[in-house]
Amino acid sequence: MKNNKDYGDRIIEIIKEFGLTTTEIADALGKTGVIPLCHPILSNYKKIKIGYVRTLFSANGSNWEVHNDISSIKESEIPVIFTENCDNRAIIGELMAKYMIKKKKANAVVVHGLVRDAQQLTDSNIPIWCMGVTPIGCVNTTSALFPIEKRNDLEEKYNGGVAICDATGVIVIQKKYFTKSMVNNLIQIKDQEKVWFYCMNKLGWDTKKIVCDKMYLSDNFSIPEELDLSLKRLKDYDNQ
Repeated sequence: MKNNKDYGDRIIEIIKEFGLTTTEIADALGKTGVIPLCHPILSNYKKIKIGYVRTLFSANGSNWEVHNDISSIKESEIPVIFTENCDNRAIIGELMAKYMIKKKKANAVVVHGLVRDAQQLTDSNIPIWCMGVTPIGCVNTTSALFPIEKRNDLEEKYNGGVAICDATGVIVIQKKYFTKSMVNNLIQIKDQEKVWFYCMNKLGWDTKKIVCDKMYLSDNFSIPEELDLSLKRLKDYDNQ
């Protein structure tokens, strides 16, 4: 029997194998999972970054907590930094971002807040997702810490989940979704994309006929042999 971590590893394998995007994964999650308003600092960034989440926190205009906890990041993880009451100040800049990517070997950095040193970060091609940029940074001395109850909730929800970052934004598959059902959902989403685009590109169907009416599920619908398995799985999924 697979354990939770096994399913997490399998989910990462499927995402990489199929080249799934955040849009497709959000659909597999029932149109949920987004870390809101986080986008790549490089507007033309075309890579997809995937890794287990390491939650970090910054509060009350200080990034001391991030400095304190940054060494906990493990190779290939994606630190996700949550903020509270930071008054539109940047949480990290070039030094901290490069430490996480180059020294701790994080796959990417996500900041649910602002960053600075945008010029240096873009010149260095650092894979960072954030809500925006500003030249004004946080102080690095102690302050009132991130609210403990909210921190615990965010850690329970996101820490150890799988983050997927691409041009559209950031999605996290929480640990509670490390299941066989989630694996099947991801496969089904890719099957659906293959069949949908065949119906549009080759058969000339309109989107209502494809998406709303699901005419490809009708008994008299035929499809090329290479799409047979995808269609069969879609029919099985629809009958569940």
